[in-house]
Amino acid sequence: MTSQRILISEQHLELHPSGVVYWEEEEVLLISDVHFGKVTHFRKYGAAVPQEVILKNFEVLQETLALYNPKTVCFL
Repeated sequence: MTSQRILISEQHLELHPSGVVYWEEEEVLLISDVHFGKVTHFRKYGAAVPQEVILKNFEVLQETLALYNPKTVCFL
């Protein structure tokens, strides 16, 4: 999958396949619906969620931070 760039009110936004949005002019990375700790919570109460899911969430975050190198990260 590839990113999609859109223009809204003369502001460039890049929609990344991982679900993050990069606001180019402000150098802001917008991240929504983050569930840090959710998998650990499920595992604690017996749900069979692979440990790799936790690592994958952090890998995606690291990759997008490295790709955009934002000044600010906003968790929505």
